[in-house]
Amino acid sequence: MSDYLHGAYGHNNVLDSRAAEAGAAAIVYIGTAPVHNVEGGAANVNKPILVRNIAEARKYFGYSDDYAAYTLCEAMHVHLEVRQVSPIILINVLNPITNKKAQGGTVSLTPAGGVVTIAEASDIVLDSIVVKSGDVAKVKGTDYAVSYNSKKNTIVISELSAGALGTTALTITYDIVDASTVTNAQVIGASDGLGTNTGIYAVKNVYNLTGYVPAFIAAPGFSSIPEIHDALVANSKQINNHWDAYLFVDLPLTSNGVALTLDTVKTFKASNHYNQENETVYFPLAKGIDGVVYHLSVLAAANFQQLLLEQEGIPYR
Repeated sequence: MSDYLHGAYGHNNVLDSRAAEAGAAAIVYIGTAPVHNVEGGAANVNKPILVRNIAEARKYFGYSDDYAAYTLCEAMHVHLEVRQVSPIILINVLNPITNKKAQGGTVSLTPAGGVVTIAEASDIVLDSIVVKSGDVAKVKGTDYAVSYNSKKNTIVISELSAGALGTTALTITYDIVDASTVTNAQVIGASDGLGTNTGIYAVKNVYNLTGYVPAFIAAPGFSSIPEIHDALVANSKQINNHWDAYLFVDLPLTSNGVALTLDTVKTFKASNHYNQENETVYFPLAKGIDGVVYHLSVLAAANFQQLLLEQEGIPYR
């Protein structure tokens, strides 16, 4: 690889966030991301994508502070902003085409200076937006461009030539994403044995698409579900008939509606086989000084990657 680097390096990206780079090891994360906020985001479903800084991560996956709904954003923040360690490989399973509400949305807005702004737009599927003036549909890319502002949670529709959007009220329709509709089956995924792999099975595509061996895997927010944990274990051994991976997994806070304690969680751990030789299991969660609740698996993976960076990829500490 022409961009292979020995040791740790840093650079500044457009978001003024410094991130270290290493060519030896990446952490693979499986989960959900707000790809609906990105143009063409549906192409980034079940596809391992390598990111080295927060700007790259947001370019492909979008970003949200709602880590419960969009679990990959927690990994982005911890690795690329807090710990400033990279690279990470993200596999998003949320599909904005199917994981949406049955009923979309409609709003009527009048352009001001050739611009229309939709407020509270974080759940709007960017690629689904249709703009009409009366019965006449405006043409994206000819009449207007559309973009999402993650800081303001707004969508901005801007005319591409003077007067293209007119001066009267426009009818704007769109789909609304629903991250809660992502199922365990989606996260687990499947393989047809011919190269089409989804969910956890997409770790089979990591090496071919990124050049990195999938040696370390985490799925915060999902690994605490026993059937998903079982799939992680099954897909961590002899990947592509070559590699075994190490897992960073979490135990749940509750079982059958009852809060687990440091004592009762031991029973849950044993009965649900969270005792594999190629995993470290974490419980409960951690609250940072920023007030955000984090999965210990993510914090541990980021700390581990920092050690790898310091030791040029050799995990002997």
